[in-house]
Amino acid sequence: MTSVTQRATERGCANPAASTIQGPDFTIRPVIASEKRDIFNWRNADATLALTCHADPVNWNYHQRWFGDCLNSLKSDLLLCVRNSDEQDKLALVRFEMSADQSRAEIALEMQSGTSEVSELAILKLVLTDFFERRKECEAIDARVNASDAAAVTLFELAGFVCLGAETGGVVHFVLPAPSH
Repeated sequence: MTSVTQRATERGCANPAASTIQGPDFTIRPVIASEKRDIFNWRNADATLALTCHADPVNWNYHQRWFGDCLNSLKSDLLLCVRNSDEQDKLALVRFEMSADQSRAEIALEMQSGTSEVSELAILKLVLTDFFERRKECEAIDARVNASDAAAVTLFELAGFVCLGAETGGVVHFVLPAPSH
């Protein structure tokens, strides 16, 4: 009998502990190895670069190392949200990175242009709920958002994140405490 971990590893899946989450018209699932090029192109798209905290394009060699590290680390969850009606219609990429002591996580969220605000909030709330259910040791999630991206700032506030203030480089730091277990 093949375990979930073995099947995920065979597919080249990100952290096999990550769940597949069903939304009303979308599915959030672990990224698979064959999506490396798609995610590279998305990360370097003009629309993404305009809103990210790291506005410089990444080179292919760096991306390959980063992507491989994410797929092979039990401290990383790399999730992709796709529209149910079309698996190729990618809506969002979510990455959680656990701290060394497992008490905190950092979230990175990249929405595809054209994803509605209602869907964005639904996506974010579902991944947060799932994350805290799987990672009970995590006490809080940190988010750093480009201060000029008003929609992202509002999205994190609507999801319950608390603003801790501005950091250097035009970045706003948010935190979301874990729900009481």
